[in-house]
Amino acid sequence: MSSTPRSASFFDNANSLDADDSYYESFELRDIRRRDQDHAIFSFIDPTRKISIGRGRDCDYRVGVEPGSAVSRHHALITLLEPGRYQLHDISKNGTTILHEDGTYEILNRGNVGTLRNGDILYLVNVWSNKDERPPLSTERGAVLRFIHLKK
Repeated sequence: MSSTPRSASFFDNANSLDADDSYYESFELRDIRRRDQDHAIFSFIDPTRKISIGRGRDCDYRVGVEPGSAVSRHHALITLLEPGRYQLHDISKNGTTILHEDGTYEILNRGNVGTLRNGDILYLVNVWSNKDERPPLSTERGAVLRFIHLKK
């Protein structure tokens, strides 16, 4: 069973959306291993919204559903701090690595929080064994996603 392409938006009251609403933010997640064919767009109107990522059926974005996957049922949450600023909260057993476009990275374990920037690559398992190694572009048992902040 594989993740299917979908577009998701969370407009509770679409008719009451104000075009100047400072919390109207969107981002896209793309599954790199699937050659960017599997993606979803998420929008925030409610700034307290949490977008869940994992293999569980109740996750907003399902990845790693293949047998033997190291992606947790509830692996991570993405939250909006303020317009244009997002955080990833690791809630998994196997960790997450965020690779920023400038070559810096953040290694997260359960309970850690990292900053998301446009173009970041998310490895939904910790793939670095020490700080001098760079991760491969794909992982055997994890998921590899690209985070794209969509401008208003």
